[in-house]
Amino acid sequence: SIDRAVAHCEQALAIDSRLAPVHVTLAILARGRGRYEEAIAVAQRAIELDPVNSAAYRELGRAQEALNRFADAEATYRKAIEARTDDWLAYSTLGGFYAARSRWPEAESAYQRVIVLMPDNTGGYNNLGVAYFRMGRDEEAARMWERSLAIRATFSAASNVGTHYFGRGQYTEAARAFERAVAVAPNDLRLWRNLGAALYWAGERDQSRASYEKVVTLADAERKVNPRQPALVAQLADAHAMLGATSEALANAAAAERLGVPDGETAFMLAGVYEHLGDRDPAFTWLKQALDRGYQLANIERSPTMAELRKDARYKPLAERAGRR
Repeated sequence: SIDRAVAHCEQALAIDSRLAPVHVTLAILARGRGRYEEAIAVAQRAIELDPVNSAAYRELGRAQEALNRFADAEATYRKAIEARTDDWLAYSTLGGFYAARSRWPEAESAYQRVIVLMPDNTGGYNNLGVAYFRMGRDEEAARMWERSLAIRATFSAASNVGTHYFGRGQYTEAARAFERAVAVAPNDLRLWRNLGAALYWAGERDQSRASYEKVVTLADAERKVNPRQPALVAQLADAHAMLGATSEALANAAAAERLGVPDGETAFMLAGVYEHLGDRDPAFTWLKQALDRGYQLANIERSPTMAELRKDARYKPLAERAGRR
């Protein structure tokens, strides 16, 4: 358990309080519980003890990012790279930060560096493929995912192939890919959510319902460990909306908003919740916020959830403004 892990770390520090890796572990555990301020303090102590500990900088940045201190987090991730220029994890973490902000060209550069440092790293190819996909470079994305699968079959690559099919409106093929992904990682609620959506739009509604029920079960369990995750709560709202549980969907959407929506992906998710519930005004509000946070217009254009919204007279000027950026 987490409590037992914390106790072991504290015992180690009682013997030698200058063990920087133990402080890093405590920072990871604190962040996992949503104790972000504590994680920052412990990670900073690790850095004091070992100024070139890349892992300590990564954990400090993650806690800062969780508190929406994005400028601080970006600077900290860059310090992780400065501390260890050969640490592929530092580049991967920075790439993830840029991806969450929809800063795809910068994410591309970071993930390319991951591949240079770790040519057999499946995650580097997976993530680079996502960056290409989000920039509308679908064929390059597919090649990256194929290279990843050639190294080793992973749930990430299978999921990305599913996303590729979903974006093309091939929902049955997407569902089969997501089924392969959840078979490998059965406790990843994002995969179950993707599978639920693919099954829903493929017309396999009973199976879709079972997938969304799995999302609710996994999200509720994760929320008990760390309730300070707006993206998680938004995914819970989405699952409830797809299950027809309107009051639960609205309650979780409001909870996600109170936590502070940090990125375009989460804002788009909330737009989808309101659109699915037939509440068009807040759907437009969140759609605008998604675009303002860098969410790609192309993803909205091919979203089946937004098919009716795109016919609304308010959509065209919103899309035109986004297209001029």
